[in-house]
Amino acid sequence: MAKKRSSQTKREPLFDDLTPQAKQGIGAVALLVVALFFTLSSLGFAGVVGDMTHAALRYLFGFGFVLAPAACLLYVVALLRPRADTGKTSLSKIVGDRTAFSVITWALYTLQ
Repeated sequence: MAKKRSSQTKREPLFDDLTPQAKQGIGAVALLVVALFFTLSSLGFAGVVGDMTHAALRYLFGFGFVLAPAACLLYVVALLRPRADTGKTSLSKIVGDRTAFSVITWALYTLQ
């Protein structure tokens, strides 16, 4: 019969050793890549996966799919310009970006 391990190693979170600014920078670069991918998929230059992504965005947002890269870029700006006192991203910026995206998408939907 096999022995059970008596001492279990504790696993630390993957990005625990990074500063909040580094985490925000990584998130900003990732969102920038996503915005570029959305733009390329809208133009038809992202291959098969881009075509499927474009179809999904078109189904979800209608003509508002053109706002998906802009929404990603707004989040990049929000991540790269954190609050001065805490160094964290302001929740009001994120909520404002989501609200602006929703309102503009709704306006485009009603104008069609």
